[in-house]
Amino acid sequence: MMSASKSHKTTLLDKLAMALSGLCIAHCLANPIILILLPSLTTSLPENELLHLCLVCLASMLALIGILQAYKFKKATLAICVMVTGLAILWLGVFFHDPHWLEMVLTSIGATLTAVGHFMRNHAVASS
Repeated sequence: MMSASKSHKTTLLDKLAMALSGLCIAHCLANPIILILLPSLTTSLPENELLHLCLVCLASMLALIGILQAYKFKKATLAICVMVTGLAILWLGVFFHDPHWLEMVLTSIGATLTAVGHFMRNHAVASS
């Protein structure tokens, strides 16, 4: 059985990772709409590729911590698979960013799967 302090840290990690995934999805969905409504922003915004790479690195570090902790729980095997698949798709979005719609689709799917994996892992840890 996991101690209350360790369980709280695990839950906090999963919530942080799910929140970051949600922000990623919101960014992917809102960015095109904002740029359509305010086309003048397209010339004033810096390139996003470095930002995307940094965010995927952060997501990968959080997911890796979650995966290593989830490895202890046999119930979390599916959560690990979902997180790894989500991360792989996120990384595909970093490398295949042209055309831009493909990057948005890959990033949205990857972020969703990563968030679902963290949710599943959190549930598996809480029920053990």
